[in-house]
Amino acid sequence: MLTEGHASLRDDFEVSWPQADVVVDVAIAAGAYGAKMIGGGFGGSVLALMPAERVSSVRTALAGGFAQRDWTPPEFLEAIPSAAARQLG
Repeated sequence: MLTEGHASLRDDFEVSWPQADVVVDVAIAAGAYGAKMIGGGFGGSVLALMPAERVSSVRTALAGGFAQRDWTPPEFLEAIPSAAARQLG
């Protein structure tokens, strides 16, 4: 669903940008389950969902994809989900 959401933003609403499209494509090819631009506006970000053991390979692939295009290297922010919500007490 993440990737389908990105395709809709790119194709239907035309609000994506080349770097975001490359991040989505490369992240999925490198093992991410899905990816989607978020934040839009002035640059935005891309959220990619993957298991922890694939983080390094996805980062390496993304850095290589940007380098091939002579783009500024991407920045990464690793966000590890917390435990599921539950009622206390």
